Amino acid sequence: MTLFRKILGRILYAIVGAIFGFVILGMLPSQSPSRVSPRHQIKTPVGLLGYRLGKLITIEGYRATGPRRVTHTLMVDTIEGQRLEEPLAIPVEHEQGLPINTRISVRGYETGKWVGTPDEVVNSYPERGIAQVGLHFSHSFIVVDPITPNPLAAESSERPQL
Repeated sequence: MTLFRKILGRILYAIVGAIFGFVILGMLPSQSPSRVSPRHQIKTPVGLLGYRLGKLITIEGYRATGPRRVTHTLMVDTIEGQRLEEPLAIPVEHEQGLPINTRISVRGYETGKWVGTPDEVVNSYPERGIAQVGLHFSHSFIVVDPITPNPLAAESSERPQL
């Protein structure tokens, strides 16, 4: 066997071995980790209303009543035309508040933010006092289209309370 054939055989053996190794380990260049920032790889979470946060949807319901006297909480009983078995309470960000004794329909999107103090911070810094509110995600609904009111009839059914 000539020297040229020996060298060519070894090169071919090395190439086949490398390809086999890449396939086994899943490291072919086309499958290498992308250079996209981690922020772009995170999927948008789903909110209380069952849709991803930021999705434009239409919700219907009544202003919550009860001891808290909340003027910005909507008891949602219909989402995108689908009636819910149980109403969901969600704060609605709207400058005028929600009308009383009126069924309303609003178009907008759900969003939220983290509020409160993490347990680890409270435990690590006891001299700062006890946290009033533990860390949690606070949901809210941002109105994009104006509120469409439908006054309730006097004989209408009882509305959900908080």
